[in-house]
Amino acid sequence: RESFPYRRGFRASNREELRSALRASMDAVLGPKEQELCFRVGRIHLGGFTPVEGILERNGIFRRRLESLEAKLTDLDATAARDFRKGVWPEERNALYSFVVGQAYVSSLIEVGIRPGIITGDGEGVWIALVTAGMAAPEDALMVLSGAMLPDQIQLSRPVFGFYDPVGRQVLPPYKFY
Repeated sequence: RESFPYRRGFRASNREELRSALRASMDAVLGPKEQELCFRVGRIHLGGFTPVEGILERNGIFRRRLESLEAKLTDLDATAARDFRKGVWPEERNALYSFVVGQAYVSSLIEVGIRPGIITGDGEGVWIALVTAGMAAPEDALMVLSGAMLPDQIQLSRPVFGFYDPVGRQVLPPYKFY
């Protein structure tokens, strides 16, 4: 019982009906299982704003998301935001600025309907995954990446998408109501 996520019942009038029912594929009963997308956000090292400009010109959703995060960055630290649109970023700000771009990009994908079943991250990509999963606020990630807050000061929430914790090696599922 614990090995199967479902139970199936049927009524058979004779042995032949029983045999054919047992041979029937469970896919016919349950329907095809949809594969969930898994987003894995790796280490992002853009190095400057130049690669972003082409996407910014062609994609209004991305532009709106980027400008929103840039405004949050400016509210947090106007000095930190000053170099964001430069062609080459200072090395000490690369993780912070790459987060802004990566978060704008991933949230744009979700806005157009590409929704992951599970999201995870590697390196600085963990911050994008945490924010996308709804576990951390964008402002908190900006503060950690700018050095204004320690990671252990963040209050994490339950994810809205499944989140694979690369450290604990477990999936933290979202709440689901049926």
